[in-house]
Order: sequence, then structure tokens, then C-alpha cells
Amino acid sequence: MAPIFALLTPEQTRRLADLQGDPSLVDRLAELADKANEGELSLADREEYEAYIEANNVLAVFQAEARFRLNQSEP
Repeated sequence: MAPIFALLTPEQTRRLADLQGDPSLVDRLAELADKANEGELSLADREEYEAYIEANNVLAVFQAEARFRLNQSEP
């Protein structure tokens, strides 16, 4: 992961740390979560939901690392 952060400026790292989901994507995730909780996901919905979850997990790791690096660079 360190090689990726070597390519980012401090401002880019800060923007990554603060990145929020698109409102329409957040709504879609909530819709899929509701369907999952009700046992109503189609196979296509399940695949979509699992892909979003995986992408969210990857983003969370990058954001945690970005926040860590920003905190380390503060005096």
C-alpha cells in the first residue's frame, strides 16, 4: 500500500481520507441491504451488493491508511 501513497500529494491524501459515497450509490446500497435483510435479493442483486461491499472494504482500508499518514505528518 505504501507505493500508492508515495504517488499522492498531502492534499490528495486528505481528499482520499475525506471521500464520501455518492448519494445515489448510498441509496442503492440501502435498497440492496433492505432486500438482503428481507431475503429478497436476486442473484444479480447479490452479486452487485457483494461487489459494493468488497469495494467499500478496500476503500475503508485506503482511508484508514490515509488518515494514519496524515496524523503522522502533523506536528
